[in-house]
Amino acid sequence: MEKRPKILVADDSEFIVQLIDRTLSDCGYLILKAYDGEEALNKIAVDEPDLIILDVIMPKMTGLEVCRKLKSDKKTMLIPVVLLTSKNFVEDKVRGLETGADDYITKPFNSKELQARVQGLINKKISQVKVVEGEKQKALEILAEEVAHEIRNPVTAIGGFARRIMNKLPEESQLREYAQMIINEAERLEKMVGEIAGFKDIVVSANELVDIREIIDSVLEQFNDEMSRKKIEAILQYDAEVICTMGDKKNLELVFKHVVENAVESIDGAGTITIKTGEIDESLIIDLIDTGRGLSADQLKLITQPFYTSKMSGAGMGLAIVKHIIEAHGGVLAISSVSGVGTTVRISIPVDGKK
Repeated sequence: MEKRPKILVADDSEFIVQLIDRTLSDCGYLILKAYDGEEALNKIAVDEPDLIILDVIMPKMTGLEVCRKLKSDKKTMLIPVVLLTSKNFVEDKVRGLETGADDYITKPFNSKELQARVQGLINKKISQVKVVEGEKQKALEILAEEVAHEIRNPVTAIGGFARRIMNKLPEESQLREYAQMIINEAERLEKMVGEIAGFKDIVVSANELVDIREIIDSVLEQFNDEMSRKKIEAILQYDAEVICTMGDKKNLELVFKHVVENAVESIDGAGTITIKTGEIDESLIIDLIDTGRGLSADQLKLITQPFYTSKMSGAGMGLAIVKHIIEAHGGVLAISSVSGVGTTVRISIPVDGKK
């Protein structure tokens, strides 16, 4: 199930905004609306659209000023911008292109032309993102290999020598406590190195029929003791008719292990973890909803990035691995969260296993 591209339309004319909405909604786009330059910038910061359509002349801030700001900001400079200009104002077109606009449409516009230009820019952005993601993946694999190689041996040595020292210390020695702390930290680092190295070694092959319910039940069993201790209740709402897909069982088990582990870790006291399954548009949908600490908007933006973690410890590879595996199955990972309320992780995988 693919995510609908988001397009922000900013024009002080409600008629124009509604017209563009109808024109592009028919193509499957999700339309966001703004009626002046400042409102456009505020919505862009929150909603992160895939493409922006700006009228050149708007109150509070012109489309040219908005475009200039977007193209000078690293966070938004790659978002395609289409300017709406009046037919006879050639100067606006020139100035718009000078500010970094990717294209322009003259008013009144032809609906088919608008659809074609928008689709072309969306396709171009998707291609650019794929190239960037591929380069990041290769760089990450090289980094993971180098980090694992450079850190594993020293950490193993530190842990090994700490154990030897502890074995030679008298039972009553306070130094045993310090030695044990070194051993514990070495083991934690060894686990982190293992996570980093494991990212590089993930190879997904969707070649077997996988029972998702069986995987979830098995993963929950692994956390049974911790969930009992923290008084966390698992609420299972399975759709009995939709429980299987073609996939890589070992890697899908890893997906649910990371997701459940995050949910359990996020719940400080008693709470619930609700798991629902169903089908939408020929995709198997699994929702995991926890009543944990939740995430801030800033954390949510970074949570699937490698080496980022909201926990007190860990390599920050868990959700990066989850995203990698789900996308390798032709699926989509979506995470929503409210700080202090909880987090919902939605996993969508094609039922027939096709990518």
